[in-house]
Amino acid sequence: MVEHDEDIIRACDEIIDIGPGAGQHGGEVVFQGEFSKLKSVPESLTTQYLTGTAAIPVTKSRRSHSSYIEVTGVKENNLKNVTVRFPLNILTVITGVSGSGKSSLVKKVLYPALKKLKGALPIKQVVLTCYEATWT
Repeated sequence: MVEHDEDIIRACDEIIDIGPGAGQHGGEVVFQGEFSKLKSVPESLTTQYLTGTAAIPVTKSRRSHSSYIEVTGVKENNLKNVTVRFPLNILTVITGVSGSGKSSLVKKVLYPALKKLKGALPIKQVVLTCYEATWT
């Protein structure tokens, strides 16, 4: 599995760390083995982040938003009468355990709802409301 969660990485039986960097600077196996031996590879970015020698600072302020799209009454696969607001013009992440409805929410609800908003697709079961959004 591809994983970034520290607890899961620590609990793995076998780690295959690809790097050393991203894009054209990656593509090599930097480490393979048990977690306890990962520390022996200081050039691994995974090692650097897990040991605290490297860190990604969290910004003190977040972008604000005033526009969002709301879907209400969503009943699709595992989603049970869900209402969700999707903020616009900011980065939004949908998370959850496997099978919780993330893909259904995006692929079967949000995307078709956006197409409906643009007049490209009829859609049923979802009430879509757009607040202060401007579409180009």
